[in-house]
Amino acid sequence: MIRGVGCMVRQDFLCVVNPAAGRGRTARLWPEIARLMRRAGLRYRVAFTEAPGHGTELAREAVRRATKMVVAVGGDGTVNEVVNGLAASGATLALIPTGSGNDLCRALGIGEDPLTAALTLCSGRHRLLDLGMVGNRYFLNICGIGFDAEVAHAVNNGLRWLGGAPAYLAGIVRALLRFKPVPLHLTLDGVELQAKGLLVAVANGPYYGAGIKIAPKASLDDGFFEVCLIGELGKIELLRTLPLAFRGEHENHPCVQFFRAREVTVSCPTRSLYIQGDGELLGETPASFRLFERALKVLVPGESRPLENPRRSRRRNRAGRPGQ
Repeated sequence: MIRGVGCMVRQDFLCVVNPAAGRGRTARLWPEIARLMRRAGLRYRVAFTEAPGHGTELAREAVRRATKMVVAVGGDGTVNEVVNGLAASGATLALIPTGSGNDLCRALGIGEDPLTAALTLCSGRHRLLDLGMVGNRYFLNICGIGFDAEVAHAVNNGLRWLGGAPAYLAGIVRALLRFKPVPLHLTLDGVELQAKGLLVAVANGPYYGAGIKIAPKASLDDGFFEVCLIGELGKIELLRTLPLAFRGEHENHPCVQFFRAREVTVSCPTRSLYIQGDGELLGETPASFRLFERALKVLVPGESRPLENPRRSRRRNRAGRPGQ
């Protein structure tokens, strides 16, 4: 046990670990995470992903073995793979963020420190979240079409080594040189909309792109997508607007519109557009999005004060602050 507090989660569970996530950060951190969980008295199995898509296979195999909880250890892409293996199974998803973006953990209040997140396995509670689907792929957080998917394409094809916000900002610069507003055809719960714009974000959660609050009012369990449409912004105006989006303060910009819907279709009559979901490229337009209400059980921080992260405790002691 840690600091004399018992763990709520004791059953066997599987940790799906992506050692490549976070530019190898996961591989470096995993031994410390594993030691912490063993000290907490947790019983678990571990499986390491070996290639893209392997996380989905491992999660599906865990479901076949009647595993009640699968822990995704990696970034948002790792979470997406595990979600696609758990959907409709009734198993619980838990998260230990060790990737570059970690936007879903940010939205759920889990934070970005992997050791603190690991302690949620001892003190957490279950929360039922909505689940999105595009084509035959599930997503838990946000899908983007247009400019942001071009950014994801750039990050996944040569810029990922920068990590987190720097990689995303470098991807924005590259996309600015290549992407212009395009004609868009949207259908929102049967209502059609024609527009010309830079991007459409179909959001279940508020954050993507390593902290950009693209859909400030999105909730992971309210039964609706928050759809953000960004219209014809020039390059200079886009760069001016981006800092507002990081803070979620772009809502009143004249070129930004928000809609709520459960079913969304997006197409572009002049070209196919990339679709990114949870930071991974999931296909191209035309695309249909559907929401499944309260369809996935996720472990989130509990109401009570979480167990102490020993690494942080040591830092406080050295600094002579409370805990000394």
